[in-house]
Amino acid sequence: MAPLTAQYRQVQPPSGAHLALSCSLAPHSTHLVTAHNNRLTVYELTHADTRLKHLVTRHLQGHVVSLDRVSTLASKHDHAHRLLVSFRHAKVRLTLTLPSVIMSHPD
Repeated sequence: MAPLTAQYRQVQPPSGAHLALSCSLAPHSTHLVTAHNNRLTVYELTHADTRLKHLVTRHLQGHVVSLDRVSTLASKHDHAHRLLVSFRHAKVRLTLTLPSVIMSHPD
């Protein structure tokens, strides 16, 4: 009897993202935020050709366990969400806006 064999071809490599969130971090735009361990990556969805444009990747001090978008009082004025990031071993959460993510110190 011939041995059993299986073939597998990966169509697209895994992203490694454990968490993903769609939000609007700047007025009149759509963003995709992904998190994997301590890495936070922000993409912008370009409506012209419906592609994702990589904006920034940041390494954070802690393991990200959840992401959420929130609207604050300032959201009424700038029409943007805030990003709420919580970490495994922290009792504090970090709230980010797009300018604060991009303008923060480089990795």
